[in-house]
Amino acid sequence: MRGSIEGTKPDFTAAYNRKWPHAYFRAHLGLDYMIPDRAGPVFERIFADYRRVRNKHRLKIIDIGCSYG
Repeated sequence: MRGSIEGTKPDFTAAYNRKWPHAYFRAHLGLDYMIPDRAGPVFERIFADYRRVRNKHRLKIIDIGCSYG
């Protein structure tokens, strides 16, 4: 299920139609999908700054743009 440099886009329709995103994330494992790994440290810094500025210890994150569903 690997995409190609020519622009072939994998079809995640079956994963989108599930209640939970586990199938979506598993589908990305076979594609060497790296966005969460690269974005994670950026979001961690943003969350740390937000906690500090707003004096919050716990955050409730609804969605940070995972594109699921």
